[in-house]
Amino acid sequence: MVKKRINWKSSVRKCWWTESVHRIRKSGSSQSLRIFCLMAEVRRMEKPVWRTRKRAFGALRACAIIASAGLFAIGRVFANFDILLISCLLVFFAAFEYAMEEVRRRCISVFFYVTFFVFLLCRPTIDLLRGEYWAYFVPEAMFFAFTIIYFGLLAVHFGTRFAEEMLYRRGAFEREHSAEFFTAEEDDFSSALQKTAAIGFYASLAFSLLEGLERLIKLRSAGYSDMYAGYESSLPFFVGAIATLAPFFLCVYLATMPKKLPAFIALGGYVASTAPDLLLGARNPAVLAVLFAWIYFIIRDYLDGTRYWLGKFERTCIAVGAPAAGLLLGVLNYTRADTGFSGGVFDLALDFFHKQGVSFNVLNLAFLALPALPAVVAKCYTFGGFVDYFAYGPIGRFLLGTAPLGDGNSAHKAIYGNSFAHSMSYIANPDYLKGNGYGSSFLLETYADFGYIGMVVFCFALGAFMACMIPIFRKNRFWRIFILNCLMSFFLIPRAEATGWLTFVVYIQFWVVLVFCYAFAKMFSKNSNVKIGERQNV
Repeated sequence: MVKKRINWKSSVRKCWWTESVHRIRKSGSSQSLRIFCLMAEVRRMEKPVWRTRKRAFGALRACAIIASAGLFAIGRVFANFDILLISCLLVFFAAFEYAMEEVRRRCISVFFYVTFFVFLLCRPTIDLLRGEYWAYFVPEAMFFAFTIIYFGLLAVHFGTRFAEEMLYRRGAFEREHSAEFFTAEEDDFSSALQKTAAIGFYASLAFSLLEGLERLIKLRSAGYSDMYAGYESSLPFFVGAIATLAPFFLCVYLATMPKKLPAFIALGGYVASTAPDLLLGARNPAVLAVLFAWIYFIIRDYLDGTRYWLGKFERTCIAVGAPAAGLLLGVLNYTRADTGFSGGVFDLALDFFHKQGVSFNVLNLAFLALPALPAVVAKCYTFGGFVDYFAYGPIGRFLLGTAPLGDGNSAHKAIYGNSFAHSMSYIANPDYLKGNGYGSSFLLETYADFGYIGMVVFCFALGAFMACMIPIFRKNRFWRIFILNCLMSFFLIPRAEATGWLTFVVYIQFWVVLVFCYAFAKMFSKNSNVKIGERQNV
């Protein structure tokens, strides 16, 4: 019997995008699955107005970038820092608008640009809008700060666009919504791996909460700065060792693509585990945990092709919770400093974001401190985490007989370590040994090591990698584990280490968790031939 040829594209035209996808997935028929594979492409074909709008915004972005180049040159010639700031903002808005054009697929870029603006551009922008004098550093330092911001943003943007063009040619984005991803057959190994990772996560999470409670009790009376100047736990060693495994177990668990409710519970527990740090004044762990949970839901929502993961309830919670969290962080900032605030809600929010933009000042201070940075040993700040781990970690102490750098602020760590934040703060901050510091930035570290050219190349590669994250995420379980571990701290790099989000690959804890999960899953499953890198999409 001759099979009737079906006009797939014509069938797709009869469906609404947001409502039909979930129905198509549920049907399970081959025809429906093929329709599902074609929906993203056909949707674009059926939206000529949207195509026209994309071209218009594309032309607007091009004009903004060209105008920014002219303004940047004028600002440099006439030493006008307001114009230099506007040129950087034009590049930022061009890059940000491009990311927002397809916000679900480019969600990683969107979050990166948000944190970039908050940490590096927010403070001078607020001061400019207030009409306040903000260019209080020496001109050379200001020129340096705007130069690395401007060219860094441009390089990230063009790196993203270059990588996406290459991915389009390979058809990577069309395959993201293929039926293969959603119809992979469940097997015993996948189920065993998910259960093993879940048990390991909740067990290590309990130890993490215990450790956090101890720090909260002990350091509540000692003061905020003592946590950074030096802290020693009185709990047994194994408590802290097991607590450090929680993020790795979580990534393995989430990489098995659990259902929505179990994933929500696990991510909620992970966010809750950062509460002690938040109460002690350390905002970064809590913010990064929330961003990680958010980005995971967006990725699952995008790859599933439905609004199942981000429905009305989730979007409402985000819309209400994000501003509330910003206000809460602002209140905690004054609570930590034991000072009051007499302004309104808007003033509190504005003041909070103004304080977060202190990393812009760090760029200026770092430029002045660069000639005086410790040079007792050769430094490599860009890959400082890797160098310090091998030189002063367990391997270095065993093979080279080196002394550990320690966890707090110390002269030994600043002089011999490869952390730009510690070395620079040791020179520029008189209260460094008391626990205070200035932080760092991926722009600073790459410039200190490789100059302007190296900084631009790194930013270009960074933008390209952001574009490739979701296609890599889709490959198999191992790559999902890798990407999820990267996202744990990726969005902090505008004010942190250039490659700190990658150092987990050399940590013993990461490989211990990976081997443990796969070994036990293999032991308790019938699929004894499954390997770590094998293509398993469940």
